[in-house]
Amino acid sequence: IAQKTLKLRQGTLDIIKARFDKGIVPEIDLNQSEIQYAIAEGAVPFYRQAVVQTQLALGVLLGQNPGNIPTGRKLEELQLEYPLPPGLPAQLIARRPDVQQAWYAAVAQNAYIGVAQANRLPAVSITGTLGIAGNDFGNVSFNPAWNIGAGLLGPLFYWNQNLRRVDIERSATKAALYNYENQVLISLAEVEGALVDISTNEEIIDANIRREASATNALYLSDQRYQRGVTSYLEYLEQQRQAFDAQLALASSRSALLISYMQLYKALGGGWISEGEKNENGQAE
Repeated sequence: IAQKTLKLRQGTLDIIKARFDKGIVPEIDLNQSEIQYAIAEGAVPFYRQAVVQTQLALGVLLGQNPGNIPTGRKLEELQLEYPLPPGLPAQLIARRPDVQQAWYAAVAQNAYIGVAQANRLPAVSITGTLGIAGNDFGNVSFNPAWNIGAGLLGPLFYWNQNLRRVDIERSATKAALYNYENQVLISLAEVEGALVDISTNEEIIDANIRREASATNALYLSDQRYQRGVTSYLEYLEQQRQAFDAQLALASSRSALLISYMQLYKALGGGWISEGEKNENGQAE
């Protein structure tokens, strides 16, 4: 869009400059044309820089050296709408790594309760004083070859402390469960937000299509009026600006819609299964 606009304004600038040299138009018309040309000229390297930055980011993502990446079809040629199955199941978010991480963290923390409870019980250490292991373990307590070595190991003297440890682990488990619940709620909010973005961006595209068509037609009419001396050059320049902005807005809204689908794919932990894929694979809903 910037390159096409630059080419258009270059042609206009050439015409205005020739008319100015002949004394047909005032210098202000020439200055205004130069300003509009400079605006379009500055937009070209700006978007070229954005292309390079995107290619560098994609190179890192793909694990390859920086370089040109094939762009494929033009934005207006891409499919912008993808069918969504009615009533996306909430179970889809269970595949998300952050949700799974929160779930397994809660499971692991729950296991610590059992560990803390086990530490409340005294451990008995039996050692052979004569270096000879008795054969009858049933009579260990009456066999002088055995004694209670270090006695009762551990927690008899720390009973209250170990009780508190169990309470701490139970509280930590509740916190882990709350964190899991919070992560699920965040995931559901992201899914709902992506669905809203898709719906609103589709409406924005429809509005920008009408805006771009009207701005392009107004630019044509304004050019004809200016060529016939009916209107001022400032009006023509204003229509050029509006047409340029309308084209950029339409391209941005199309890009935003594709990003919304990507955000939904991410929020669901890997997309969804369409009706066609269900029928092809023979999967039940």
